[in-house]
Amino acid sequence: MTTERYFWISLSYATFGVGVTDGVVTSAAPIAGWARGKPAAVLSFYRKKGAEIVEITKLIEGMRRA
Repeated sequence: MTTERYFWISLSYATFGVGVTDGVVTSAAPIAGWARGKPAAVLSFYRKKGAEIVEITKLIEGMRRA
């Protein structure tokens, strides 16, 4: 079974989303394009830069059902 998770990332200079499938970054805004194909652990890079990271998977799933 495929596991999809979505994250909202906010830095002082950018706010964007990242999608993770089975522990690998599969979708990202251009500013985070370098992370595509890498393990989700790379999100810690943004945390070290002071980012607020919020998982929004349930919000996305709710929008898909509507």
